[in-house]
Amino acid sequence: MKKLALALSLLLLTTPALAEPAVERTLSELPSELPPGTELIVISEKPGAVHWGVNGWKTPASALRPAGTVRTSGPAVETPLRGPGPDGRYRATLGPFTAQTRELNCVLRHPNGWSAGRGGKDARVAIRAGASARRRPITIGRGPYLGTSGKLDRYEHFMDWEHADLRALDPADDARSLGDAKDHGRDLLAFYSRLEEGALYLRADLLDLGLGDESGAMDLVVLVDWEQGGQTWLPAFHGGQTASGWEAAILIKDGGEIDVFDATWNLLPAGKNVHMRSDLDAIEAGINTDVLRRAGWDGRAPLRFMAYTVQESSGEVADAVGEADLSDGVLDTWIRADARAGTAKYSAILHGNQNIQPLKWLDDLIESKSIKTPNGNPTGYARALDAHTLFRLPVNIHISGTLAGTVEWGAPAFNERLRGFLDGHPENGEGHLIGGVLAEHIMPYFENARSHHGGEGANAATVRLNDELLDRIYGQSPRSVFWIPERVTRGTTFADVIEDATGKRNRYDYAVVDQVTHVSRWFGRADAHGKRGHKVNRINGVKCFLINDEADQWKFANSDGGLWIWTRRGLIEKALDPDQEQLTLVFDDWEAYAGRSFTSFGVGSDNPDNYETTIRWIANHPWIQVETLETIAAWNWTPVERGNVPSLSVQTYEWLDHATEESYDNWYYGSAQEESFKDYHLERTPGVRIPKPYGVIDQPGGVLHDVWKAVATAPKGRLQDLAAAVFAVDVFETAWHDEDMNDYLSKTPTGDYLNPDTTADPIAGWARAMHSRVGDAGVVAAAARWSQNPPASARAWRADVDEDGEQELLLADRRAFYAFENDGGRCVFAAVRDPATGEAEPFLGTLLNTPGIIQARELEETHEDAVTRAPALLDWWADRGGSLYVNADYRSEVRAGGWRLRSPDGRVEKVVTLRDGKLSVRYTLHPNLGTLYVRCGLTPAVLDLFLGGEQIQASRRSDGARVARAKTKAGRTVEVALLPQSGATLIDNATFGTKGAMGVPFSYQVELSGTGTFGFEIQPALR
Repeated sequence: MKKLALALSLLLLTTPALAEPAVERTLSELPSELPPGTELIVISEKPGAVHWGVNGWKTPASALRPAGTVRTSGPAVETPLRGPGPDGRYRATLGPFTAQTRELNCVLRHPNGWSAGRGGKDARVAIRAGASARRRPITIGRGPYLGTSGKLDRYEHFMDWEHADLRALDPADDARSLGDAKDHGRDLLAFYSRLEEGALYLRADLLDLGLGDESGAMDLVVLVDWEQGGQTWLPAFHGGQTASGWEAAILIKDGGEIDVFDATWNLLPAGKNVHMRSDLDAIEAGINTDVLRRAGWDGRAPLRFMAYTVQESSGEVADAVGEADLSDGVLDTWIRADARAGTAKYSAILHGNQNIQPLKWLDDLIESKSIKTPNGNPTGYARALDAHTLFRLPVNIHISGTLAGTVEWGAPAFNERLRGFLDGHPENGEGHLIGGVLAEHIMPYFENARSHHGGEGANAATVRLNDELLDRIYGQSPRSVFWIPERVTRGTTFADVIEDATGKRNRYDYAVVDQVTHVSRWFGRADAHGKRGHKVNRINGVKCFLINDEADQWKFANSDGGLWIWTRRGLIEKALDPDQEQLTLVFDDWEAYAGRSFTSFGVGSDNPDNYETTIRWIANHPWIQVETLETIAAWNWTPVERGNVPSLSVQTYEWLDHATEESYDNWYYGSAQEESFKDYHLERTPGVRIPKPYGVIDQPGGVLHDVWKAVATAPKGRLQDLAAAVFAVDVFETAWHDEDMNDYLSKTPTGDYLNPDTTADPIAGWARAMHSRVGDAGVVAAAARWSQNPPASARAWRADVDEDGEQELLLADRRAFYAFENDGGRCVFAAVRDPATGEAEPFLGTLLNTPGIIQARELEETHEDAVTRAPALLDWWADRGGSLYVNADYRSEVRAGGWRLRSPDGRVEKVVTLRDGKLSVRYTLHPNLGTLYVRCGLTPAVLDLFLGGEQIQASRRSDGARVARAKTKAGRTVEVALLPQSGATLIDNATFGTKGAMGVPFSYQVELSGTGTFGFEIQPALR
């Protein structure tokens, strides 16, 4: 019933209402007074500083001064203006002001002069308990410029209205049908009012205002009441009456005209003006309060309103806010000027998930001016951030550790922008991070209870490392919401969201699952699609936010230049509901928001433009309360209690549920049509498979178990941490398969896919390549064991530390550890040790990095723009032989204190010997080979480089050595020098692909050359 709906809309919220935003004004817009506790953001057209004081230009207390504020020669202080923001303007935040502050005094100082407030005077704002102030003053019209997105300049329009102005809501689809197909344009959803600076401002939102509806199809009428008696007939011969009288009638008609009548039908001069937009489905108007005074208002009596729409041609009332029944011809619901209405809670997740890859793809993925939307706008990750920044709506950001670390290495300005979303300055964007695992492995197959081996477990190790990465890169902002990769979870997985295998709690309390799969399958479709599908659900001890399918499926679709109309309907229903603890949550891969999703990676889609349209519409409707999950978590909503049911089946999101035939187990364990990952034997070299299958994490004899056990039982320290990180990276998107039945749109009436997956699907090629390197974690674990029990002098030995059925060539003394492969005679990893403390750090090897598309674990790329890893002693190119030696199967034999490695054709021989941590490398080439070019990737403190540490510092030493150094988390310096010796020449102008010597993340590549006999020395140090 509409009366009930209105009554509910006037209830005080049962959850925290929208936080009062900071007041954000130019000096000329400053209000006369502010309440204590308010922050003031001062806007300036020019750079400079706010020159300010309090209580008559006295020095403000230090607690009131923002960071960067300095004393001047007098009592005033100056706070620098930051910026420019997207609108080209500058800002400084002052306050919040305490009750002891009676007055703020300020002017602006610029490099070339001063700016004052209204009338050229110093700005003065009283701080008074009981005062009221809004973020922005109402501007009837498009308002200030917000910034440019793509080819469009964006303006404030209705964003100056706030939730505090929202007086009442009204259901959708309750307008009378009047036969002209314009009913949606007369269907009222919300009514607002604000008294400000001698004006009364009014606004109404409509379900879908069609272009031109305001000219003939729809008039808006607002009746104003402030005393007993008054006129009861509706104005302008509209059919009907009011149950009690009104004193003023405001008619907005014919596309922008205002008529104001008093109770005796006198037409009063309105002043001000009207602004309406069909794309934003809203109308706003303002009149001088002098008009109301002429109608008899004394300026103090509380105001009440009625708002209704009419069909102009017939004068019939179409809809009225709060009216249960229009058929009786009487309007009887008044709206108080201090009424507050409910809100629909809405939240969006940007999910960035890429593994560590070469940098050549990164810049274009962040923002591409060459791959455009159909409207000719850029694509890329930046587009969603632009939308949320311009329209001042907070957003959830989940960025995988592997993507965040790669961005910090190769595109740090983008991470700086993300930090801006966390810095509290709204013009930079606002948001919160969502935590998770380091590299998006599929958690149910690595549960702590099955993988701990007396320690924290595989899942817990990657959660801990990811927390370190996020804290180091983005700062220690609040983070209690956890992202489960691909939302693949079962009953026993929830424990790993909140604790390790020992039961030790982590920082997380919340996770994200799906309404239409997890909750529907576990607790019933009717339950999931009812109100409980929009509430926090506590499942096995974890409070879960639910992604809501209906709104999520249509976030990139628009209706008439705005939000999808069925989403509008769903949101207004939530806003009217007395249960205000409901959320509409949408999600997608960041590539989808970017217009660069995996289904159209080379061609831009219209998603970025459409999503911006969605966000713009929402931002202009304050009855939709956009918040981050972190903010909602802080409200401590009462959850739906689902109990503790460890037997809950494995579930995921809808498309992946379709592709896996309703269980991810079919991808991991295999089925009649899905290739088994558990039973798969990876390729060591083309056509040669290793003896062990991948297996499962808790059963010996499989690669995953045997490698992870070596990692989990290794001595604790940074090498064990690196081993865990390598393991996590290499099980990224575990067991992913190719899917060829991708009809996303055809659904049954119950929402299931019309065409189930019936075809045979293999493990994806990129997944085979990625997972084939998981044994690399065993190499690092072997180094961790060495660090605790090193030989006193150089020792060479063979051991299959990567569990691939072939022995690695190991060389170590008390200061350094080196691991070589027969393939290419490469050094794949090395670590340096401090004998005094036993601490050890890596300095060679990029085992964290993706192997590209090569599925055989012992092969490396031979084209420099395809290189994804940078091992040492890589025999890159020979004048007569080309890239033949990159992957050649070198013969090996132990030499005193080292190894002798010979190519299959005998034309390349290298002898490596170790003494006191330094590796001497001596090449002997066949005379017919010509010049050999050898590459080494230097990776000092590679784990810290990945987890957000300082970049590599490269230099040339006076003796000609090329040096790379980096800091560890503990503040120590890891250094590695490559010193050319007789016959070797460092190549200063070597090209390493389009991104140069640091184009492979977390490494600094060095190239040298020689003919005949030549050598060099690798000199590591840990200081």
